[in-house]
Amino acid sequence: MKRPMVILVALTLTVILSACGGGQSASENPPAPPSAPSVTAVPAGNAPQGAEVVGTQEGQTADDKEYGGIVRFTYASDMSYPFGMPYKSAQNFSSGIIVPFAECLVLEDLGGNIFPWLATEWEIDVEKEEIRYKLRDDVYFSDGSKFNAEAVQWNFDMAIAWGAVNPAIGAVVARGEYEVAVIMAGGFTNFVPNLLASHSFALSSKEVYDKFGEDYAGENPVGTGPYIMDKKEPGYRVTFYRNDNYWQPGKPYLDGIEYIALTDMMTQSAALLSKANDAVDVHSGAVNGEMIMMLREEPALQILAYPSGIDALYPSSENPDSPFAIQAVREAASYAIDRQALADARGFGVLNPAQQLIAVGYFGYFDDGVNRYPYDQAKAKELLASAGYPNGFKSNLYVPQTSDRDTYVAVQNMLFEVGIDCELEFPEPGRMTDLRGISGWEGLLVNPFTSLASMPSSYRLQLDPIYQYNISTWRPAVEMEDDYVLCRTTPEFDNAVFQRLSKLMMDNMVIIPTLERSSMYVVRDSVHDGEFSIWAAGTQWRPDNVWRSSN
Repeated sequence: MKRPMVILVALTLTVILSACGGGQSASENPPAPPSAPSVTAVPAGNAPQGAEVVGTQEGQTADDKEYGGIVRFTYASDMSYPFGMPYKSAQNFSSGIIVPFAECLVLEDLGGNIFPWLATEWEIDVEKEEIRYKLRDDVYFSDGSKFNAEAVQWNFDMAIAWGAVNPAIGAVVARGEYEVAVIMAGGFTNFVPNLLASHSFALSSKEVYDKFGEDYAGENPVGTGPYIMDKKEPGYRVTFYRNDNYWQPGKPYLDGIEYIALTDMMTQSAALLSKANDAVDVHSGAVNGEMIMMLREEPALQILAYPSGIDALYPSSENPDSPFAIQAVREAASYAIDRQALADARGFGVLNPAQQLIAVGYFGYFDDGVNRYPYDQAKAKELLASAGYPNGFKSNLYVPQTSDRDTYVAVQNMLFEVGIDCELEFPEPGRMTDLRGISGWEGLLVNPFTSLASMPSSYRLQLDPIYQYNISTWRPAVEMEDDYVLCRTTPEFDNAVFQRLSKLMMDNMVIIPTLERSSMYVVRDSVHDGEFSIWAAGTQWRPDNVWRSSN
C-alpha cells in the first residue's frame, strides 16, 4: 500500500554554482544559475502494487548524453486551445502540452511522494493551516522576467479568480521575495501538497500578461521550463524549441519537442510503428489492449503499464425521472455486463475485469479477492421487473473517443439482452466536457474513476458536493460526508476510511465499473531518461532530462 504523507518536510537542495550558462533578462544578464536539483526518481519497479511493466526502458543511463534531435509525442485531443494560462488547462484538455515550457513548485511520484523543484523546501503547519515554501532564487522565465514569490502569488490569484483552484486553497501569499505561504480554507487538508505538483498549477510569466494582456499571454505562453513554444498548427501540431537560458546549466539536451494530435488509436499505432524520420516517439494516455498487443511485437518500442483506476458507466441518477435514479436499475445494468468476456475479447492480456472501484495498491482497495460485480442476466431481468420495467426501456450510452469502441458496442449488446436498449453516441472532446460539467446527460456515460497518487483528490472528483465533474450522477452525500471530510483532513492517510467510502459507493451502485484501467507509455528505444511511468499526474515526465540517441 502507498506510504502515507509525511507532515513535516524539509528537503533542502544542495546547489553547486556554475560559471557556464545563464539567462537573459529584458534589461541585463542575470547571474549564472546553479546546477540542477538532485531528484531521485522512483524506478518503475516501485510503481503501485500490481503494476505490470510490459516493456522495460533499459540502457537509459549514459555518462555522455547526446545533444540534439526532436522527440515527437502523440496527443489524444485537438490542440486549438490557448496554452499560456496553465490554470485553464484542466478545462480544455491541454495540461499535457504545458509540461515542456511551464514548471511546478514540486514534483510528485506515483507513490504520492513529493520532491522539490522550483520550491527547495517546505513545512506543513497543521495548526496554522498553511504550508510555507522556500523558492529557488536563481530562476528566470524564458522572457527574462524573474521567478519569485510575487510571480507565484499572481499565478494563484489568477487561478483562484478563474475558479480553477481547489477550494481547499484559500490564498497563496508572498512572505518575502523567495517564500510563499499556501493558506488553506476551511481547515487543514492533506492533499494540498499533491495539488501543487499538478500542471494545472504550473507557473507562467506575470510580465508577459501585464505587458500584452491575457489573449496574447494565452497564445504565446512563457514559463520557466526547458523549452519555449514555437508555433501552433491549430487542431494538429504544437512545436517547442530549446530554451538556451534554462536555469539548469547544460540542459535541455534536445533541439525541440513536437506534440501531434492523433485521436484515433489505429493512427497512433501506425505513427509509432513508422520507420520514417517523422515517426512518433512517445505515446501516453488512452490505449486499448489490441493496440498494446500490436505494439509490443515491435522491438524498437518499450511499453510500460501501471494500474490507474477503472472504466465505468456513470448513470444519470441525479435526475429523479431517470430509470437510473432507481438503485435496482443500476444494479440490473451491472449484472448485465459480462466483464470477463469483455476482458477476454478486448483486453488482449493486459486489461482485466473490474471487480471493485479502486485500482490495486491504492488507498481504498480491498485485498480480499472478492468479485463485487458478478455477471447474472437472470438477476438483471428480475431487478428491472421489480423496478417497474419488466419490458425494459430505451436510453443512451455516451462513449468518449478515447475509449475502445468495440468494448462498448459489446456492453450495448449486453444491456440490450436484459432490456436496456441504449443508443450509442461517440462525443467529441468538447461535447464530453459539456456533458460532464455543464448540460448533463440522460442514460449512461463512460468515464474513468481514476486512482491518483493522492487518493483524497481522487475521491474528491467523485464525492465533493461542489466540485463535481460528472454532474448527472447521484452520490450518497449525507452518508459519505463524515468519512469524506476525514479522508481529507487526517495528517496520515487511513486505509479504513477510504475503504468505507468505496464500500458506500459500491453498495449504492453509484457507478458501474467495466474494466480495470491502465495508464501506459509507449516509448521508442532511442528516447532516454524521460522517466515515463515514474511521475504521477499522468502527463508528468522529465523534459529537462530527456535525450535522444542517434543509433
